[in-house]
Amino acid sequence: MKRLKILCTLLLVSFLIATTQNFLTSFVNGFNLGWNIGEYEELQQVTSQTHMSLNLIPRTDSLQLNAENVKDSSAMIIVPEKVTCITFVPNGQQNSTSEIIYTVVDVLLNIGILVCVVILLVQLVKIILSFRRSEVFEEKNILRIKFIGRMFIVVALLSTLWEFLRVWWAKSLLELAQYNISYMDIIDWEDIIIGLVILLMNEILIIATGIKKEQDLTI
Repeated sequence: MKRLKILCTLLLVSFLIATTQNFLTSFVNGFNLGWNIGEYEELQQVTSQTHMSLNLIPRTDSLQLNAENVKDSSAMIIVPEKVTCITFVPNGQQNSTSEIIYTVVDVLLNIGILVCVVILLVQLVKIILSFRRSEVFEEKNILRIKFIGRMFIVVALLSTLWEFLRVWWAKSLLELAQYNISYMDIIDWEDIIIGLVILLMNEILIIATGIKKEQDLTI
């Protein structure tokens, strides 16, 4: 059990560090981008709309030189795969009904994802702390693990829906000359797989708990 407590402690510390790092990185990058866009809006008297991390596919197979290697002044080709597009409209222009609906749905999906992630993180911390107290084969932990596995799948479904709507909205507003905006990678396979693995591990824990109860009754 001592080894289990050490692993749980390391897992908890690593989890908190990783969560903090990801939050701070996203916050700083988003703040810097938003600050620069805000300054441009104020200077040009325009309103912006940002389309983050869009997947691009070239319209043709013919590649053209479009950049320069500063080190040796040689020409090179850059093929973008993920880009952020920022569009601008004059101040005072009213939003269309479809834009208002999209904005409301986008906010609701983001709130739903955020709530699910917070609940998931709280349950995960509870399980790690419970394991650290050597409460491994407890019914409450089995229920928590099952809940976490299902929550990962729920988050994956919400994220996939959000990605689909985000790309669909970008395609309805943007038309690039040399690239097509793609729906590639909109499915959140990572969270789906993590959720299924957790549910599988939970079934193994249920079997182990049943074996432990039988041993306790035998003794």
